[in-house]
Amino acid sequence: RVWIWNRYVWYESHMTPFKQGQGPVEAVTMTFRDVDLERKSIKKAAQLATTLNAIFENTKDSILLLDQDFKILNCNTRAQYSFQMASNRIPQIGDDLRPFIFKGLEDEFLSRFSDALEGRGSVTEVAAQSFDGQSFWFQTKFNPVYSENNALLGVSLFARPITDKKKAELALQENEERFRKVIQSSPISIFILDESSKWVEINQHVTKAYGYTLENLAQTPLSAVFPKDWEKLEQFALRPFLEDEDPVELVGNEIVLLRSFQGNWYSVEVSLSAFLLNQRKHWVMLVQDVSKREADARLISEQYQKLSQIAWKQSHVIRSAVAKIAGIVYILGNDEQMKEEEKKEWIQHLQNSTDELDNYVKEIVTWTESSHTLPGL
Repeated sequence: RVWIWNRYVWYESHMTPFKQGQGPVEAVTMTFRDVDLERKSIKKAAQLATTLNAIFENTKDSILLLDQDFKILNCNTRAQYSFQMASNRIPQIGDDLRPFIFKGLEDEFLSRFSDALEGRGSVTEVAAQSFDGQSFWFQTKFNPVYSENNALLGVSLFARPITDKKKAELALQENEERFRKVIQSSPISIFILDESSKWVEINQHVTKAYGYTLENLAQTPLSAVFPKDWEKLEQFALRPFLEDEDPVELVGNEIVLLRSFQGNWYSVEVSLSAFLLNQRKHWVMLVQDVSKREADARLISEQYQKLSQIAWKQSHVIRSAVAKIAGIVYILGNDEQMKEEEKKEWIQHLQNSTDELDNYVKEIVTWTESSHTLPGL
């Protein structure tokens, strides 16, 4: 390494003795060769090798390079640890990998290894179990590896642990399944929409009560299900999302009209709540049919009218007949000098009043068995 031209330069020097025949050494030849670029290339390659090895060893993936006969050409420490979990033995470079494969995954490994040798890479997620019974999930990648002249060297295998991610996915799937069971078992109709008022989910009560399925709702806008009130409902969807907000209820004087898939109309009460799913606003709509309740209210009102009319009859018409009968009975019982002819006349009045009372009772009985109004009212 010499200082020249205001910089250090690497040279390679060769010194060779010079002599004629078997005589003594007469001189020394000295040759120099500029190896500065070569030295820099070697240094750069060494740094690159160090960097690649650092990446190779510090990645979260298990990395192996296998030849066509399943022999390990190279592997990182994480790969050794991962496959140690399968057999409680550490695979080394030169070993056949097949004895270290997780139990139950042998066929999967051989199939994907064979595909890679034929030039087809693949990615899959597999569940594995260690020799001591622990469960793991891996995402594995098989790819063919070629040399610079495109000759097949073998297969690279990348295995990334995804146990935590998979557990989260399974927990989410379990929660979604539990949620679906809850809404499907609800005795009232439940619609779920996204922030664009597109139908996401319904329960079976919607189909049973109004004929809608998720398939035919895909072509049915909100305005077709609630033709007269859809703007009022969509105003809720446009509101900013607020956590812990109380449900908005459209009840009482705001009875909503729902049009069924068959074209029938129903009076319903609607309760709306918003929630976030995957950072997107959704809203759930609980719909309760109040048509029967309104019919019951009308029936109660009609019965009340009947009772009111009966009460009026009792307080006016029937009491009048009873008063007449009581007066006639009093006269007949206290007038000892009444002539026979006059007595017969009063008895006839008594009979008439009794018949009148009997007719009133019959009218009430007949009226309560039907929905007619009492005569004269």
